[in-house]
Amino acid sequence: MKFKKLLAILMLAASMTVMDPSAFAAKGIADTRQNAMDIPFGQQMSLVIEGAGDQDWYKWTNNTGTMKYSYNFLTPMGLDCRYRFGMIVDYNNGKEFDLLIAKDLEDSGGSRSSIQQINKVIIPPGATVYYVVESKNGMNGQYKLYHSFLNM
Repeated sequence: MKFKKLLAILMLAASMTVMDPSAFAAKGIADTRQNAMDIPFGQQMSLVIEGAGDQDWYKWTNNTGTMKYSYNFLTPMGLDCRYRFGMIVDYNNGKEFDLLIAKDLEDSGGSRSSIQQINKVIIPPGATVYYVVESKNGMNGQYKLYHSFLNM
């Protein structure tokens, strides 16, 4: 009986100290477009930028068979880091939509905690969307990236 209690306490303690790996940055993982991390349809990501030079790249391919409107939001989780949030659409026919950068509302007098968004971009079937997040001021910071899609 004591063994079962001890085991239960150890398992509880271990589970409390395990950290969510998606909340931490890892240099060399998803740092370029070529090794972008796949994001499942409609899932949010919560990651960390590790200062100047670090980029986080993600991708989603429209395998739904229908045209989609893309709605994307970057939400800062702290006030130290200023973010640059962008999106590229590769139409998989040799053409792509150049890097589209979200407006940083702080540049026009908004709050540092303002949400950056890129909305109403049409994503045809077979196209791949790439997202990039980086620090504008070289500071570390955690953010949440939301991406969702509506049928046209």
